[in-house]
Amino acid sequence: MSCLFDSLGEALNLPGHIIRNDICNYLQTNPYLIKDVRFDNIIEWTNEGNMNEYIERMRHPSTWGGGTEIKCFVNMTGLNVIVSVQEDRPKYILFSSEDSTEKRVIVLDWNGSHYTFKESGILE
Repeated sequence: MSCLFDSLGEALNLPGHIIRNDICNYLQTNPYLIKDVRFDNIIEWTNEGNMNEYIERMRHPSTWGGGTEIKCFVNMTGLNVIVSVQEDRPKYILFSSEDSTEKRVIVLDWNGSHYTFKESGILE
């Protein structure tokens, strides 16, 4: 299982494989991750193949998730996600939905190769 899906699942008290499956299903039925930008275009720009190939790879339990999957999670749940990047100088990346007024946030740590669930709270 991928640490990203397990970490998001931990935040919602759900198994990681359920989160992975829901995200893959979301990708198949919601072509826009960002307003006016189609997911299949993003996949083509990054040379990841086509959308169906990407989703099939992502369905495999050993495939790592990343920013695309976090954005799907945010769009699906309306929750905000902050990724705390643990490098020489820590930085934070906020994933949020364009139309959400949700203040709840999930914080994940990322060390460059591994996500862990840190905490849930309210975005101030």
